[in-house]
Amino acid sequence: MSEQQPNATSSVPVGAAEHQRVVSLDDIRFRLRRLESQDWWLWGAAVLVMLLLTFAIFSLSFSSILREQNPSYWLQLDIAVRGLFGLVLLFSLFVIYQQVLIKRLRRQLATQLAEMGSLEARAETFERLAVVDPLTELYNRRFAKEHLPIEIARAARQGYALTALMLDLNGFKAVNDQHGHPAGDCALQQFAHHLKRCFRSSDLPVRMGGDEFLVLLPECSSEQVPKVLMHLRGLNVDYADQKIEITFAAGWAEYRHGDTADDLLARADRALYADKHTRSAEQKVRAAEAELAQQQKMMTVGQMAGGVAHDFNNLLTIIRGYSELLLDYIPAGDALRDKVEEIDRAAQRAATLTRQLLSFSRKRQPQPNHRLELNRLVLGMETIIRSVLGKRYNLTFEFAPDLGSTRADPSQVEQVVLNLIVNARDAMPEGGSVILRVANAELDSAFVQSHPGSRLGSYVSLSVSDTGVGMDEPTKAHIFEPFFTTKLEGQGTGLGLAIVYGVVKQTGSYIAVDSDPGRGSVFTVYFPRAASPATEVQPAAGATTAALP
Repeated sequence: MSEQQPNATSSVPVGAAEHQRVVSLDDIRFRLRRLESQDWWLWGAAVLVMLLLTFAIFSLSFSSILREQNPSYWLQLDIAVRGLFGLVLLFSLFVIYQQVLIKRLRRQLATQLAEMGSLEARAETFERLAVVDPLTELYNRRFAKEHLPIEIARAARQGYALTALMLDLNGFKAVNDQHGHPAGDCALQQFAHHLKRCFRSSDLPVRMGGDEFLVLLPECSSEQVPKVLMHLRGLNVDYADQKIEITFAAGWAEYRHGDTADDLLARADRALYADKHTRSAEQKVRAAEAELAQQQKMMTVGQMAGGVAHDFNNLLTIIRGYSELLLDYIPAGDALRDKVEEIDRAAQRAATLTRQLLSFSRKRQPQPNHRLELNRLVLGMETIIRSVLGKRYNLTFEFAPDLGSTRADPSQVEQVVLNLIVNARDAMPEGGSVILRVANAELDSAFVQSHPGSRLGSYVSLSVSDTGVGMDEPTKAHIFEPFFTTKLEGQGTGLGLAIVYGVVKQTGSYIAVDSDPGRGSVFTVYFPRAASPATEVQPAAGATTAALP
């Protein structure tokens, strides 16, 4: 039984077919170059042989004419010459025949090469169309499926964050129904152009189908996505003298160790489906916008305050210098001395305010590389904290025996503690209780979702709670703004909590505020925990402490 021949239409893998196509093109080019080289060698050999034969004929004829007079010899010589010319003629005909064959084969190969080049260009076009959406010119779902495992492997290998962001246009069907499909196509094209313009070159926008898009965000954590989405808002498409507002639902998921491409896309898709019902993405974007506006406001005021503080400090130096000189000349008991001393005390208070302004404007050089143990720092501040509060306030310390350490400038953290203590004291003008608690904290996804600006991770928390008057929502929205205060005129500068906010942002920490009118306030600062634990610190003698649960 004969062996069955393979089917000519049997399927060949895409990679193998592409490899065969590339090999055949290279083979044709190689054969064509080889024929060209053979052509030159053949022509050269023909010319050389003809020259040698001609030289041989004339050499034989010339020597025979000089030496021989016999007619029969002339006859033999004539036959030899004719034979030689016949050989030359045959060789010439063979050369011409070979040249004709070479020319014909060269034309055939050139035609095949042109056809293969055209097929190659069309194959590249088809291959590009297979992974690119023709309407939006973004990559399509097929490319995302093939490329996402590569991106996940790179993120896992290099240890950076990778977030998949899913976007779905709201009311896209209504746009098609109301304005027609050309309007819908125009909206998709404009949104795709908006995606390309708003994202980094390293990000990868993909059209997954219909009105759904995917953006792969390497080196971007899930907490940063609301800040990214801020740039996508406010898109209006002009079509037929009408403005079509483009809004979208968004859901995202960050890569977790062990995730496959399907796992990551499934979690992002579930988040997108949930956002269509809860609109949580819009709330997070608004919170990110508010935080950005607050940061810009703080930066602007900080720059202004820093410049004013330097100039003001120069004037204070002159005032204090002259007041000290006057005190050296005015004897004790003189009525004028009391006035000069009052000037000096006012200058000292103004110098303290100047230091606060410089601290708020971040003109001081921080030392964030210091490993800081909050237990030890707070215990070392017990005396000054009690002196700031006074006897009308009940102070309680709560410590964690296994507290982790953080990295921060100790002087800045001391400022945070003192300003929070002063704020608690001022919230209880008739006296009350203050609890200063230091503990380990783990911020999970639930906390991060309810506290925009915070990040997942391990922290060391420092909280100050009071039993004061508390704050309503409008007040809480402005408490970290510089020069904002609820105190009476002349009783506060409004810089205390602004300084706290500046230190918190400078150290990469997070501050949370929990307060209601009549229920007091709790300010909690979360400092990022350092790698190794801090040394356990025992409470100092005389400190009122309570063990943490």
